[in-house]
Amino acid sequence: MRPPGFQPRATYTPPPPPQLSTALLESIIEQFIAAQTKTNESLSVSINLLTSKFDDVATHSKAMDTQIALIAQRVSHLSRPQEHLPGQPETNPRGHVNAISTMRGGLEESLAMVLQETVSVPNSAGT
Repeated sequence: MRPPGFQPRATYTPPPPPQLSTALLESIIEQFIAAQTKTNESLSVSINLLTSKFDDVATHSKAMDTQIALIAQRVSHLSRPQEHLPGQPETNPRGHVNAISTMRGGLEESLAMVLQETVSVPNSAGT
């Protein structure tokens, strides 16, 4: 039973979507692929640049760590009291020295000295 004056509504059917031609779809896809390729190339260049900079910073950081360790080693002997012997042998910061001198008649005649560096300082790149 329907109330008096009731009329059922017609069912709504949406209009069909517009039909795009195959050529138009191919053109849209080709434009998208070209734009995406250009974006990918740009991102690849940026990623390579950032990777290079990161490697440079890592190398610099390692060089600084080495320099800090050398400074700490050289300063460590200053912090201990002079009347105590060190627990470990200390290397000469100036290197290993071989010296030969001859004495004749109580006077030093000649002195030949060879300095061999035993401490190597790393070469820091980029500075």
